[in-house]
Amino acid sequence: MASIRGLGKTGKVRAGAKAARALSVDDVSDRILAVDQIIQGDCLAAMGRLPDACVDLIFADPPYNLQLSGELHRPDQSRVDGVTDHWDQFASFAAYDQFTRAWLAEARRILKPDGAIWVIGSYHNIFRVGATLQDLGFWILNDVIWHKTNPMPNFRGRRLTNAHETLIWATRSAQAKSYTLSDGTRDILKKLQAPVTLRFYFSQSEAGMPLVLKGYGRRVQDLLIEYRNASAGKISVEISDPQPDSDLEETAT
Repeated sequence: MASIRGLGKTGKVRAGAKAARALSVDDVSDRILAVDQIIQGDCLAAMGRLPDACVDLIFADPPYNLQLSGELHRPDQSRVDGVTDHWDQFASFAAYDQFTRAWLAEARRILKPDGAIWVIGSYHNIFRVGATLQDLGFWILNDVIWHKTNPMPNFRGRRLTNAHETLIWATRSAQAKSYTLSDGTRDILKKLQAPVTLRFYFSQSEAGMPLVLKGYGRRVQDLLIEYRNASAGKISVEISDPQPDSDLEETAT
């Protein structure tokens, strides 16, 4: 399984589960994604040399665009060592959005059809990142809160203490396969003695059904089919598409 971790304006792209040796961007093949290697360099240049659909998982920690102006001091007048590096400096929100769209577009290109992406951010940037994810066709599965038990204090007392960051979990598209089975579930399915029929009523042809429900329905359907495939013939799946006010709809309810 190939994964990409940690993206910045200039940063490291990590391939694989272990770090074996560091490579420069120029060492990246445009045909083969090597595993167990760290690729160091500009994230756009590095991803640009990777082949299409070669990555299973991306974990991205992009610049937060903190928009710090001037120095921040504690009540005792000691200076807070904030992020003031050039990689977190953007001339405007438009410039940040352009950067975000560029690396997310490359991320989507190199993701496998069933791949997934995690992006972490704070209130400074995560909403803009989320909007760009959706604009590019990613399908957001969940947001996860990282609760900080010892966050940086609110020195100026002008706002609430920022005690969390947000992670967005998304797939490449709404059609991506989002469910898988644990080893324990597969073991149970293999040991079924009697045949089981699972009936799934899904009005997928209904024009008025919200897209979010259609996407959810497809993922449930994929899960049921995985149950069937792992059951050694013991599970059958019947999928129905009831129309409004039909007898089949009455049966479903």
